[in-house]
Amino acid sequence: MSVQDVRTNWSTYGSVTKLMFTSINDPESMANATPVIGPFPADRPTRWGIWLNAFAGLGALEDAVRVTDAALRQENDFIVATNRIAAAVRLPAPTATQIQDLVAQLEVVNDRIKQDQRFAAALAIGVALAGRVETQLKA
Repeated sequence: MSVQDVRTNWSTYGSVTKLMFTSINDPESMANATPVIGPFPADRPTRWGIWLNAFAGLGALEDAVRVTDAALRQENDFIVATNRIAAAVRLPAPTATQIQDLVAQLEVVNDRIKQDQRFAAALAIGVALAGRVETQLKA
């Protein structure tokens, strides 16, 4: 390994170092990653970057789930209280006019979302990214 190799593949070497620390400090994350993204392709250095990116993405997803779970556990009492309050409130069934008005307002909101195009653009980017990742994993 030369200095030029390290310069050329700096992000890969950095990711390998992070992978080593993760496997030492959190061996369970490695055990959880293998069934999802397969074993580390140690004998195929050209595939290291793809695997490391998948591992980093999986780690970010696990972090997001942990943070979300912690936030939801913290708000559990609040959610229970609001649900109990909502369950205690008794309202008459909506009239046909109220239902028609609700449907009309939902159509206005839906039309606005369709005009915005940000959701469609984000969806297209996500679909393209998923296709690219799948193609690279099959290679």
